[in-house]
Formats: sequence, structure tokens, C-alpha cells
Amino acid sequence: MLCNVTGPGFLFSTWLMEVMWKHCLLFSWNLKRPTIRDIIRRNAMARQFSFTKYEHEALPDFRKKLNLAETTEDVINFFVYTIKELFESIFGDKVDFNYEDITLILGREPHFKVSRRLFSSEDFESVWNDSDLDRVIGRFAKSAMHRYNRLEKYSEKTDTKIRK
Repeated sequence: MLCNVTGPGFLFSTWLMEVMWKHCLLFSWNLKRPTIRDIIRRNAMARQFSFTKYEHEALPDFRKKLNLAETTEDVINFFVYTIKELFESIFGDKVDFNYEDITLILGREPHFKVSRRLFSSEDFESVWNDSDLDRVIGRFAKSAMHRYNRLEKYSEKTDTKIRK
């Protein structure tokens, strides 16, 4: 069956014509000619949610805590508790978060690890896959790693400041 998608007076982009042609070849059994809206709807990207608003709300307090951190253990604790608060503000009571669910990883990208237990929750997994949450947490982890490395590098200087 021949599918005529270009009628007189229509100007289509090359991409749209290619998509429509593929649609006609793949679904030639369909007697109804696809509309542009149908084709765009089928080929549209998945909707992405952004959590940068939550990041901007938590960031000043997180930076303040990192600046007050005296040991590398403080940095890890501040990171975990900040991410836990971030998750609670995003998910509310839908997902239960524990201290062990997020870990700061040293020496490799990404600098964090999320537990498998969280991914067993459909609510968490769907938000994780359809949002920028991994990038938001990655930015928090990167800041924490910079502070961690600084404290580790200048530990003697930090210890003398604490003793004073």
C-alpha cells in the first residue's frame, strides 16, 4: 500500500517527512492517514521534571554546614543529612529514607551512591528516571568532595584551628 503524506501545499521539514515515511512503512496496514499531531505525539521525548528549585533552597544551608565542618566525617554527615532532607521535601512520606540510603563515594564519579532499596520503590525510581535529581545530588556530592579533599589535605592546619 502506498502512503501519500505530502499533499499539495504542505511544507514539511526533512525530519518530519522522514518520520512520517517510516510511520507509513511500519504501519501500512493502518488505513487512516496519520496526522502531524499523531506523529509528533508518538515521537515526543519523555517529560522531564526539574528539582533545581529544591537544590537552590537547600544549597545555602549546605554550604554553611560544609564551611563549619571540622573533620572529613563531618562532611560526610552533612552531605547525607542534607540529601535526606532534600528527598523528604521532594517525596514527603511516599518513600522512607535512612542514613544508609545515600553514600558519599571517594575518588570516582559520580561521588555518591544511592541504595538499591530506594530503587525498589516505584515512586522513587520513576522520579529518578524522569528528572534531574541525579545531577542535583551530583552537584551536592561534588561540593562535599571538594571540602573533604581540602580537609584531608590540610588536616594539620585544621587541627590547630580546632585546638585554638
